[in-house]
Amino acid sequence: MRGRTRAFAAAAALSALAALAACAGLPRGDRNGASTPPNGVVEPWLAEVQFPAALERPPRETETRIAEDVHALLHGDFDVYPTAARRLVKRGEVVVPYLGFVGAQELPAQARGGRIPIVLKPLLLEVPPDHVGIHLASAYRDVRAAAAVAAGERRITDHAPELVDLLDDPEVTVRRAAVTALRRISNEFYGYRADDSALRRARPAAKWRARWARG
Repeated sequence: MRGRTRAFAAAAALSALAALAACAGLPRGDRNGASTPPNGVVEPWLAEVQFPAALERPPRETETRIAEDVHALLHGDFDVYPTAARRLVKRGEVVVPYLGFVGAQELPAQARGGRIPIVLKPLLLEVPPDHVGIHLASAYRDVRAAAAVAAGERRITDHAPELVDLLDDPEVTVRRAAVTALRRISNEFYGYRADDSALRRARPAAKWRARWARG
């Protein structure tokens, strides 16, 4: 049952990505809907992508293909980027760090807040539970947030302490995803609001920390 639920969630996420085609202001491709960037535009950033120890970096040729699909995801027109999204999801967990790296760059808000998280979600709904924990500690904001969403939707209580740690994350999107996951897992509230000041978050965060104390 859980497997079918996650598969449905993944399909829903990709449907939502297709629905973003109605949004205005997203980066567009050229007149021909080209999905491949000019030679030398994408490849240099690949070496900067940080991989967790548990994941093996793919061969350079595969990296280049992933980079092309990431470019198409963010810059392709409405006929291109949904196909790129499906290819990225089909490749599996290996694409997560690349999406995280690109999401950390200076992108238009709609691109960062829409296309990348929607592709990350089905990927992290399918990784092994221990890998969700690995991605909760990612260097990349969008990956931490997506991993928190996955932990909550999959009710992975083993990761509650890591989610509590993310209540102090510098990024509000990560804090919001973490507290939503904790509420799903424990059915508690404690008055924590992700967009409050650090001072106002401190007391409810302490309650969450006491609820899920390590050990």
